[in-house]
Amino acid sequence: MYFLKKADIELLKKDDQQYLAKNLANLAMETQESLSHLPDLVLAKKRAKNIRHQALENLDTNLIHFEQKIKERKGKVYWAEDTPEAIDIILRLINQTQPKSIFTGNASELQEIELEGVLQDKKIDFHSTEIGQFLLRYLRKKSRHPLHHLISENEEKLQQVLRQVFAKENTTNSPPTNLPELLELYKKTIVQYFEFPVMGITNADFLLADSGGIFVSDNQGSQSWLASCCNIHIVVAGIERILPKQEDLQHLLPLYAAYHHGKPHNSFNTLFYGPLQDDEVDGPTQLYVILLDNGRSNLLNSSWREMLYDIECSAPLNTCPVYHNLHQQHYHAQFTGIAGAILTPLLYDGEQYPSLPFVHLTEQDPQENLFNMDVEKMLLKTRKDVLEKQTPNRVDNFVKKQYLEALLDRKKLNALKSGVKSFFFKQALQQSLGNTAQLPTFAKQSFHDWWKTNEKK
Repeated sequence: MYFLKKADIELLKKDDQQYLAKNLANLAMETQESLSHLPDLVLAKKRAKNIRHQALENLDTNLIHFEQKIKERKGKVYWAEDTPEAIDIILRLINQTQPKSIFTGNASELQEIELEGVLQDKKIDFHSTEIGQFLLRYLRKKSRHPLHHLISENEEKLQQVLRQVFAKENTTNSPPTNLPELLELYKKTIVQYFEFPVMGITNADFLLADSGGIFVSDNQGSQSWLASCCNIHIVVAGIERILPKQEDLQHLLPLYAAYHHGKPHNSFNTLFYGPLQDDEVDGPTQLYVILLDNGRSNLLNSSWREMLYDIECSAPLNTCPVYHNLHQQHYHAQFTGIAGAILTPLLYDGEQYPSLPFVHLTEQDPQENLFNMDVEKMLLKTRKDVLEKQTPNRVDNFVKKQYLEALLDRKKLNALKSGVKSFFFKQALQQSLGNTAQLPTFAKQSFHDWWKTNEKK
């Protein structure tokens, strides 16, 4: 089936495109402003890339060291090969620990395994500490951005939705009218559901191999709150999150905050090393870390290895024209933009995302590339991989083969009339180019015959 029919592209509504473009432009300006504080951006990016390279070069050793450190502090580590295994582990832990309240944080890995949808299907009550995830679930929408979930939403619409939510709660006073006060009311409302034993499910921004440390960072404080206040803590982290040494954080965090959040540094940063110890005041009494593979180990020894440096790859979204206009239904919940175009067909069903690598541009703004990854090469490799996996059309291949043989044999080709040659030429390329393509017609007289005729004159 030719591309135009198979792609079936749907664009965002005009209003959503405008809100998204405006917010992304603001985020891009904030990112550049944050990067201006770095004395040598080129050197900082080279150093960061080298750290991520070393982390992946010794991934197996680093993960084993991390597991040993967690076990020394009475934590537990699970290895999940794919999404079903990770979901099964979480459901078993919920059944085993029997928490009275469950909270989920702003975690990209939780979007990847679509945990909230599973909990809803299983009729397991939970609460989102991140306002963006809560509103998306209420609006029944997919996240538009791996980190900034409401980046394409109208502020007035969000205020209206929150007022509807709090009106249903039958609060004593009428809901506030402005967005900051509504967000503050949401935070206070969430705390009311806090009943021990409490389970918090988050991800980790980085895992530290040398110390067994788990680092979480955000600007709302929900991740830090869950890490310190929940007595049962489940951390779902991709295996690529590992860093060899704790000292590596000082080189990565300024770039990480700027490229991911548009800030010189995040407001809330928490580093913890396992379950609560005797000499500690707060923290979880039970810690479970789920190391998620989900296709990452296959990327490790492939042409797409560099994507593991920054699998979210959110900064290029600021300047990507295709992402600004394409409907979110074409993306997986976790991978959007150029990262979605490269990784989604590889990690998930290629038939579900067949056109994504072909609608995205290979040219990307180098300023938005945190680790100087060769995005163009990886995108072209994904396109080739998708095409090679497609089921060949026997009729189409037969016509192309016969026509190729005719093109290579002048006598056979000259024996056909121009109309016949044009017909078969169109049939041979129709599957690839579609009915709308304007193809040239063959001349009534071949160049060979024309030359012989004119040479005699």
